[in-house]
Amino acid sequence: MNDGRHSKNRRDSMPSPPREIRGIETFGRLDDASSKKPTEHGEGADPRYPSPRRLRWTSAFAVDWLLHAGPMIAVFVVLAHDPTLAEQLPQARLWALVSWPILSFVDRTVVQSLFHATVGKLLFGLVVIRPEDGGWPTFGRLVKVWLLGLFFWLVLIISIFGNYIGGGNGGGGLDFALPAVRRKDIGTDHPAST
Repeated sequence: MNDGRHSKNRRDSMPSPPREIRGIETFGRLDDASSKKPTEHGEGADPRYPSPRRLRWTSAFAVDWLLHAGPMIAVFVVLAHDPTLAEQLPQARLWALVSWPILSFVDRTVVQSLFHATVGKLLFGLVVIRPEDGGWPTFGRLVKVWLLGLFFWLVLIISIFGNYIGGGNGGGGLDFALPAVRRKDIGTDHPAST
């Protein structure tokens, strides 16, 4: 009779259920991926930023998008309903198109460098951080991220309306996005608070 660790006759404690680690069923303690800290600040399950943020980020994105594109859409709607106004203001459509990148640049670089968040992120209590150390992004970094975003929008438009199939970087480290975390999760000892 075997009353060892994995015996069904053992009464003093139940054995831990087996875990699947890299395709191997194990009963012992191993350092699995869930116990390690993420390498980048603000990743999906980063325990340093415990507050849920997906709904906040989505809502902030919608507010920012309306702030950036709203005036352009409003001008096009007004000009579509009043052709005489379109004749009186021949360059209104051009200025409406130009307003989107201008408003986007101001919100995503100037406002974000001053307050560490866009208007939408401010409304929902989010701030942006650098993924490598959790500090505040510099103005130059925000401009770089904005330019990359503009480039990717242009590639998206070309790929939708053109004959471009595109590829991907295969997860190869383009510095395209900055994580947004809750402001209350940034403590006084945090690199971003300096």
